[in-house]
Amino acid sequence: MLFDIEFDIRAFPCIGKEAVTYVDTESRATRYVTGRVTSTISDIRVYLDALTYDGVIWCPYETHRAARPLIISAMFSGFLKLGILVHHHLSECVLRQFGFMRPIPRPPNSLPMVDFATIDDRWRHYDQFVVVQVVPVPAPFSCADGYL
Repeated sequence: MLFDIEFDIRAFPCIGKEAVTYVDTESRATRYVTGRVTSTISDIRVYLDALTYDGVIWCPYETHRAARPLIISAMFSGFLKLGILVHHHLSECVLRQFGFMRPIPRPPNSLPMVDFATIDDRWRHYDQFVVVQVVPVPAPFSCADGYL
């Protein structure tokens, strides 16, 4: 899901293995199981450093759309909160995972911090704060002109 804070193994299957019990009606995040208990950050860095283009799943949700369609709330861009924890959620940063062109990112400070009441209100009206004008990618690795 978009709210994962930990390393996103869905895009890097070489770091984990496919779960034997996975079915398409489950969350896509449960498809791969990582050896997280035994893997250290330095082990994962070795895998990442050795990655090639073919070792990355650029659109990990593409084949999953029949079982779970993309919902508009996943495209919300702004702050989310859980209790007193606040998360700066920029769905435009993960558009490539959903098969859309990644634009040049806006500066991190372009979304000034707001109070809890405003965060709640914006989420209640999330459809006014979703990423719009998305463009399907012609190739999985495509991005906007000028974006490295």
